[in-house]
Amino acid sequence: MAEKEIVTAEDVYAKARIFSEGAVIEGLELPPFKNGIDASVKTGAQKDQDRAQERLNPDQIEGIWKMTSKVLEASEKESKPASAMRMTFDGSRLKTFVHASKFSRLTLTQDGDRVTVTDGDGVVVTGYVPKRFDWLDQKVSNGLPVATFLPGMSREIINIIFYLSCNNYNSGRGCRYCNLFANPLSKVTGKFPMDIQKSWAKYQAEAVKIAIDNGWNGFLALSGGALPPSLRKNYLDFISISLDAVRDAVGEKKFAELDIIYNHYPPENLEEMSEWKEFGIKRTTINTEVVNPAYFAAICPGKVRYKPHEYWKEAQEMSVKVFGPYTNTTGNILFGIEPMSLLLEGIEERLSKGVMPRPVILSIAPNSEYWGFHPPTADWIWEATDRMAEIYLKYIDFDDEGAKAASIPTLIVFDMIRQKLQEKG
Repeated sequence: MAEKEIVTAEDVYAKARIFSEGAVIEGLELPPFKNGIDASVKTGAQKDQDRAQERLNPDQIEGIWKMTSKVLEASEKESKPASAMRMTFDGSRLKTFVHASKFSRLTLTQDGDRVTVTDGDGVVVTGYVPKRFDWLDQKVSNGLPVATFLPGMSREIINIIFYLSCNNYNSGRGCRYCNLFANPLSKVTGKFPMDIQKSWAKYQAEAVKIAIDNGWNGFLALSGGALPPSLRKNYLDFISISLDAVRDAVGEKKFAELDIIYNHYPPENLEEMSEWKEFGIKRTTINTEVVNPAYFAAICPGKVRYKPHEYWKEAQEMSVKVFGPYTNTTGNILFGIEPMSLLLEGIEERLSKGVMPRPVILSIAPNSEYWGFHPPTADWIWEATDRMAEIYLKYIDFDDEGAKAASIPTLIVFDMIRQKLQEKG
């Protein structure tokens, strides 16, 4: 029988410190500091180039995937993350990301898969780097590795990216902490070539099948960048391309068993949510990012340009009606941006409506607009998490509802809840 995992208060505080302070990761060189990203202003010639790229032939599309694979392979050969690494604590098996910071008091050293985080001469925590899945090196039908078509995958989540570009990012209105689309592929055009998207869906579906055949059993999260206004009405067509490819790859019976989450913008017509079940969608994650509308406008200018903050909340409440409460209807909130009082009030308001916020500690991505901003202190994170946990326990029976929610590694509030429940016996 496996040893019982005990989460101590010291474990949770160590995670808070690591998120707040980051660590000097020995052997890792950070990318050069750049505070902000340049919005792309397209000239007439660039627009002509875009139109040409919309008519890419199959060989050119395959060339894009080969180049993507080479970039990923070169990065992995360095055996070092670009700006962060994932670790699991000894004993509690609490999971976290360690973000690199040359200013931190903490130092992370790695010996094989073993990891030690120290503060001067004192050990803060020991743990290990989760083993990489061997099947990520298996090949899809075009001869490229599975890893090429499952970016950012984990033991818990595979992102089914049904739109590879982000209109908000490309127009300078991206969420200020985000760099997910800071890559050449997402800038191919403001209106992503459908042939590329179909090609991606085919190989991504093959990669998903290989993952499932090797025992992977997590969430499939329908996600991607913001569609341009001209394509928003066609969002279900893009979803169909991706999900039909997965269905064809894994078979109808297995497809019906998959736990598929819609993780994108709310539709312009909220009544459409009732149709989503026909696509195989079982849950939603509609991210409001913050609880206060003024912060929403400042942090995510592209999102508020689409719909005001209140509309995103209404979409979550519609999801409760269609898919059910709490773990069936979630939404990420970055905590560390807003005052603690607003955060706690907003979380309780969402829980009272059947929506389960997933508070993610603010972490600024390299080359995003906010690159260089710091997360809150460990003590602030600890106090906010402690108070949030008490609010969650008022609304949710975590013996039943919280099992899957607690599997998301970045969500420290669920670690605190586990610790509190263990204390209570």
